[in-house]
Amino acid sequence: MEYIQTVSQLNEKSREYHITLALVFVDYRKAFDSVEINVIRNALVHAGIPSSYIRLLDECFSNTSTTIQLYDRKLKILIGKGVRQRDTIIPKLFTAALQGPDSSKLLQ
Repeated sequence: MEYIQTVSQLNEKSREYHITLALVFVDYRKAFDSVEINVIRNALVHAGIPSSYIRLLDECFSNTSTTIQLYDRKLKILIGKGVRQRDTIIPKLFTAALQGPDSSKLLQ
């Protein structure tokens, strides 16, 4: 509700002062699903994060998979994109990727 009030006030003030108003809304919940691990990795290298930490994160994200079961058959699916959303470090990694040299790849 607070956001609606803020947008409403911005709209009012832009009309009052005859200023063009442009708003952009980003659904970050979906953004996590589309992040490529290489973009995060490059951002961390660019930010000067020690390579030992980057290797540790590489280990966490490499060969990740999920398994679904259809009737009596299990199917393993390798995950090439996206990051686990419940990890506490993920929002920080996503922010680093937004500030990194490959940030334009996040918008594709």
